[in-house]
Amino acid sequence: MRSRVTGRRVLLGLAALAAISLSTAACGGGSATQDPTTPSSTASTNTASSTNAEVFFPKQKPAKLGYEELQSGELVRDAEGCLRVRYQGGNVVPLWPANLEPSVRGDEVQVLDGEGRVVGRVGEKISMGGGGVTEEMLTEDILDRRTKRELLERCPGAYFLVQEGTVRVPKQEG
Repeated sequence: MRSRVTGRRVLLGLAALAAISLSTAACGGGSATQDPTTPSSTASTNTASSTNAEVFFPKQKPAKLGYEELQSGELVRDAEGCLRVRYQGGNVVPLWPANLEPSVRGDEVQVLDGEGRVVGRVGEKISMGGGGVTEEMLTEDILDRRTKRELLERCPGAYFLVQEGTVRVPKQEG
């Protein structure tokens, strides 16, 4: 029983790491990195959770959740416009807190905090705290119906509920 719980925590941690990677890549400089494993699409949608038609940026409703996982990896944008955090074991789609916004200029995609500071950049490492969530856990307390529907259609896979104030660009060694 204990190994099953530990395994779940590891998976949730990996999901968090992927979400962090996505956020970091969104904040860094340079051209956007596209995930080649995701099929391409020409569809562009602008919802309440998307501030730019080129990038789908699902935002969660304000919540007081106590997830304690850390997720880090490379922030990438797939062909559907979904930001993902790619890590050694896979990738996760971050569900961003309400205080973060995407910024798109040409191929460069950044994630900005409420004060306009870059906290993530596509193509770069990112880390974030929060917790992995399943499709079944995505209730209306977390996402509105329209955002959830678009998320499931455009960005299938693992999801990571990012806690406000935890998105960081890891410090470079050297």
